[in-house]
Amino acid sequence: MPAAIKHTKTTSSRSALLILIVANFSSRSSRYIARHHPHESLSGLLRILFDSEAGACIRAWGSWSRLTWLRQLYINETATFLRSKKGRDPMQSWRHDKVTVNQKHLVREIARALGIAEPKFRKRGSAFEWLKEQGGNPRFWTPPTMPALPALPEHLA
Repeated sequence: MPAAIKHTKTTSSRSALLILIVANFSSRSSRYIARHHPHESLSGLLRILFDSEAGACIRAWGSWSRLTWLRQLYINETATFLRSKKGRDPMQSWRHDKVTVNQKHLVREIARALGIAEPKFRKRGSAFEWLKEQGGNPRFWTPPTMPALPALPEHLA
């Protein structure tokens, strides 16, 4: 049995969540926090962890994880829409409506990213087709870079 799992069985229940979080990084770091702060509440233990240098690394992994999830959600939702009747049929009524504020924002962002003049659209369908041709939301053009995971025990000491 890994040391982190054995250690979880011998610590208080309020420390268990913190230990499981940190055990993914290092069993040594989880033992360090539990041993040096035995009477701290769970929120206190988490504050200690996130205030340490390791906290920046954990926040970076959280941001990466969230952006990766959002990107995949965006890709899936776009694919689902494009397969639907609304997405496939060029005669759908929504295509003749006025361009949305969100579409205008994305057109502006893409034009800025590509260094081109901002095109103007009157209809939602025209803006949609142009946005699709450009690759959609530029926030999701490329997968986010996975952050490095340094050895955390040095940051916790």
